Amino acid sequence: MSEPEWYRTYFEEPYGEIYAEYLLPPEIAREEAQFACDALDLQPGMRILDAPCGYGRHMDALRPLFRDIVGLDLNPDCLKRARVYLPGMRIVHGDLRHLPFAPSTFDAALNLFNSFGYFDEETNRRVLLEYRRVLKSGGGLFLDLANPEPLVDLITEHPRTQQQVYDLLLTEDWDYDPDSGILHNKTHIELAGRAIERCYDLKLYHLEEIRALLDGIGLETEKVFGDFDGEDYDTEESTRMIVVAQKR
Repeated sequence: MSEPEWYRTYFEEPYGEIYAEYLLPPEIAREEAQFACDALDLQPGMRILDAPCGYGRHMDALRPLFRDIVGLDLNPDCLKRARVYLPGMRIVHGDLRHLPFAPSTFDAALNLFNSFGYFDEETNRRVLLEYRRVLKSGGGLFLDLANPEPLVDLITEHPRTQQQVYDLLLTEDWDYDPDSGILHNKTHIELAGRAIERCYDLKLYHLEEIRALLDGIGLETEKVFGDFDGEDYDTEESTRMIVVAQKR
């Protein structure tokens, strides 16, 4: 298992460098941001929270469409990169468990790129409660989650994966505990002569579980998609489980 607070160190550099310069070209963020806008039916003038915002790739894609976007992240390296990348935009240090905003501040909140499920069950619920608290009545939450069944099948067949991109070699060892629903990842990074190891644990939620969590705190599931192309969600086949919920 990973360290209890793995999320404080996993996203330190070279995390931002790897994803910004090697693995995720800007057009992917633009496509994902546009899909989130369409799924939430966002309108000009709305206030949007991107949390966690990482190094700001989705904020960059959204800023031509919306002037009032706030990014929040816990990791200082991600914040530093985001502030250089997006000068003049509001990017704040904060924790998903205690969002530093007044109630009913935002029209929509985005949680993208496997950024939910970092904590124990009760704390994950608290994160959702925080999103609900800062959303206006009728506001929308966009949750971009891994689809458990095909992911578990994949890592069972391939418990070690590798990506080579120029001078980056990324090796990941995977393990899944069906009793706890925790996905464990050990990442080994070789980049320009550097060797770095990081680990994370992520709680994987099935659709019925996430629906129950949301419904129990007053967030009603409105739509579920299987990818960023808007395909219908399929438990066994979809690559993603994208849930759009509304504050009642």
